[in-house]
Amino acid sequence: MRQVNFTLGVDYLNGDVCYAYESEGSITDKSVYPHLMMDLHHNGYNLQDTVIVTDRGYQSIYNIQRLLDIEINYVCGVPLTEESVKQLFERYKSSLSNPAFLNGRLKVAARTTEELWAKATDFGPLRLSTSLHLYRYPELAAQQAISLHQKIEEVLEKKNSGEKVHPADWSRVRNYIVENNKNVWVKNIKGLEEFLTRAGCFAIRTNCIKDPFESLEVYKQRQIVETAFRQMKVLNGNNRLRCTERTYVGKLLLFVIAQSLRMRMLCTVKENEQKLDLDLPGDSLDKAMAMLKGIMAIRPPSKAVWAGRPISKKVRDILELLGINNKFPRNLKD
Repeated sequence: MRQVNFTLGVDYLNGDVCYAYESEGSITDKSVYPHLMMDLHHNGYNLQDTVIVTDRGYQSIYNIQRLLDIEINYVCGVPLTEESVKQLFERYKSSLSNPAFLNGRLKVAARTTEELWAKATDFGPLRLSTSLHLYRYPELAAQQAISLHQKIEEVLEKKNSGEKVHPADWSRVRNYIVENNKNVWVKNIKGLEEFLTRAGCFAIRTNCIKDPFESLEVYKQRQIVETAFRQMKVLNGNNRLRCTERTYVGKLLLFVIAQSLRMRMLCTVKENEQKLDLDLPGDSLDKAMAMLKGIMAIRPPSKAVWAGRPISKKVRDILELLGINNKFPRNLKD
């Protein structure tokens, strides 16, 4: 079956879909990313005053260079598999465990280092200084360390007793156990030390925000993207198109319309919740829509008008949250 990558640009303030881009499903996110930026640029989107926030799945050295070349501001999560990033966490591990670098409100320690990049210009390369922010969550690091040690001891017991180890468990701990010269499986102390250096750690690259804690707060705002993604794929049922090659584009259009309507409704609800001091039932738009199905009008056989049924207080509150006038006329003519 055909697979597609479908990228949507959603307005942060009102939930409207303002951009859509389709590509082949076999292409990775980081490969699509530079084409998205260039397509936005060529279609007249002014990104000069915009900060592009992306997770680690979009990050690559090539993508960062492209953003610098076309002068776009970015805040980008960095995978900890980069050798240079590993070395920096090793170098600053004492600082990241020092209370002087800890932000109590965000519960994270941070340290910033500069990176030098070159931007191509008509007059030769232009040197640019950007920021690489390193973070360590002490609570998360402790949880990850304890969880790993528990799994290691469980696997060691099975290996030394000749029991079979589940492939998923072995994949998780194989770098942290070794067989000694007495054919006994023991902990790999060097591997564990390397793990503890990066446990609870995270990194961000940016060319526009010098303060690491401000950069992290901006990065966390991308949660709206995860909300929109869940709305589209799960609640709108867009994980499978179930259509033929000729009709899938039309089906995508229907999902874009549904996505825009749902996100607009959610943004309206969030805005009105504070103004009206009302809450969405179960914090679920699906529950609210199910309750609205109870709004009905009936026509007695002997009359030519429709009579609206009484609306409950809960339903009236939902209509107010959605910005819909709930004062319907009592009788409706055909």
